[in-house]
Amino acid sequence: MAYIIPECPTFKTRGEEKLFNALKANLDDLWTVYYEPVINGKYPDFILFHEYYGILILEVKDYTTQTILEIRKDYWKIYSQGKEVSIKNPFSQAIEYRNELINLLSKHKELVEQEGNFQGKLKFPVVVGCVFVDLTASDIINLCIDQVIPLEQLFCMEDLEDSHVFNEKINGIMETLFTINSLSREEARIVKQVIYPVIKVNYSGQVDRSLEEEQQTGKEEKERKEILNVQLISFEHYVDEFYYVVDRIHHLCQTGAARNITIAYPLNRFLRRGTVKEFISDCR
Repeated sequence: MAYIIPECPTFKTRGEEKLFNALKANLDDLWTVYYEPVINGKYPDFILFHEYYGILILEVKDYTTQTILEIRKDYWKIYSQGKEVSIKNPFSQAIEYRNELINLLSKHKELVEQEGNFQGKLKFPVVVGCVFVDLTASDIINLCIDQVIPLEQLFCMEDLEDSHVFNEKINGIMETLFTINSLSREEARIVKQVIYPVIKVNYSGQVDRSLEEEQQTGKEEKERKEILNVQLISFEHYVDEFYYVVDRIHHLCQTGAARNITIAYPLNRFLRRGTVKEFISDCR
């Protein structure tokens, strides 16, 4: 289950709560989900962060086919509280949040490419999506919403109701720009601090226990990895990953270094296209 901040949010709309429940039910514990974090004075509905994939900003709307009166690239007309009002295109709204967040993140040199073709750019993608919890896929097409918001960045009612489709949709959005290497522990910490700042206050004569515990946790994690001899390996293609796993198992069996070998894949693990799991599934 994803790590939620704040732990028990109070939602402004039913749509936000519905999306929250879908995120909580479908995302694994490598995701951090922020509800209405403050980004330079702005309040995006949801920000999702994963150190292997990047950041996804989601704007949620409860609109129905009766609510939407007119759709344009910049502004929409909707029926709200008994009157007609103009609102900014939800996609444009999400892009504003994205730009503000990119500006804040780019101030940290640890998060920026220092050389190469992408020098000066963030090391990870920041993408956006719009969620219409009360509109079906056919509603999206009939209302021509797909003409002002890219279809691949749209979530509809059916997407939230099917776990596999929901994860595939997020997978597709996160791969829109580019694939990243895993962020380091420090880089991930900086990203989280930018999205949701946690300020530690030391009182005179007192030890900041939270900081001490954080340092101890890092030390224990490092020791645990050394004991288990954990290696993090990235692969360009699922074939490379597949051959590595087969060769590694063969080597361990041949040398007698291991008697029993277990390969575990959580069922709800968010996986990039082109992994061993997809390869195995295709061969069934």
